[in-house]
Amino acid sequence: MKIIALIGSSDSGKTSTLNLVLQQLIGRGYQLNSYTQLGDLPEDFQATVSKNGVKIGIATVGYFNSTQQPEKAEIAVGCKTTMEYIGDLDRENCHVVICCFSSPNNKKQINPDISLLPVFNYKVVKSISTHENERLYLNQQDAITIVQLIKV
Repeated sequence: MKIIALIGSSDSGKTSTLNLVLQQLIGRGYQLNSYTQLGDLPEDFQATVSKNGVKIGIATVGYFNSTQQPEKAEIAVGCKTTMEYIGDLDRENCHVVICCFSSPNNKKQINPDISLLPVFNYKVVKSISTHENERLYLNQQDAITIVQLIKV
């Protein structure tokens, strides 16, 4: 199983980016197999798509370990660790899993522990901007990067 981790702080656009990834995959002919809203925010989800025998799982919410506290109370409802979401999608026989890792630190600092973890085949650090138009563009570019990494 190939694992792609999108890494960034709270409100950096990880969820928006993975929603774009899901839209791009469906636009490329992937069939939506399952979709479950996670927590209280309608944007957060766990989904699987498939095409030509390749199954891809996506989870938009995740904290690397259970000691990290989400910055928004509504995210905490039903939130698992990133590793738990990866395990769920592995049990669903996904060939590729795309997940988020939310850094509890400020927007410019990523938890250094993530660099020590061999479990992620690819790590995409979320591009961020304070300007709304640029943020939308960066989310689209990050989504394109992730879709390009999916090749199995």
